[in-house]
Amino acid sequence: MNKKFLISILAFVLCFTFTSCGNKTEEKDAVDAAEKVGKALEKEFGDAGVRGSDQKGDGLDNVTEENYAKVMKANFGFEPIYGDGWTVKEVSSPNKVNNLRLNYKTPNDIVPDEWTKKYFDAAMAVSTDGVRGMIMDMNTGKVSKSDKLANYESYKSGKYWGWYYEWNGREIQFNPSIFPGDALVSFVFVEKK
Repeated sequence: MNKKFLISILAFVLCFTFTSCGNKTEEKDAVDAAEKVGKALEKEFGDAGVRGSDQKGDGLDNVTEENYAKVMKANFGFEPIYGDGWTVKEVSSPNKVNNLRLNYKTPNDIVPDEWTKKYFDAAMAVSTDGVRGMIMDMNTGKVSKSDKLANYESYKSGKYWGWYYEWNGREIQFNPSIFPGDALVSFVFVEKK
């Protein structure tokens, strides 16, 4: 149940990301892409989104609008990044074990790239092994990691779906979807063995 819920959330995020233009062909392509990503993430992270992890995150089982900044820092290494006029729409941990989903209403005049870069720089600052891009092969559905990225400009090449970083013995996957009017950021961790 939790695994399907997590995959559905991630597929929804990707559909939302790709359908912002409203073109019917692009919408169908986005749905197809989201299904492939969902299947790949299911293979990558297994049951309940946890690939071999029996460790439970701090406070993820009871994350709220009041405590999410503390919970995020405890589990993913840094506090949420947001600006003036951003309001929380939803805070959740779909599987209540190793993931966090933050959804904000944003002003219509934000520059999405500016905010994505702030998250990238925060991950780079806390990572013990740099940041790597998340690559998705749309033909096979396989998810893999790139070599270490030198900076945010190297991430912006357009071939990455998000990024990975290591912090506090965890491999963390981060997916940003930041637009004028709406921002959704998602984190998943796996304990390193």
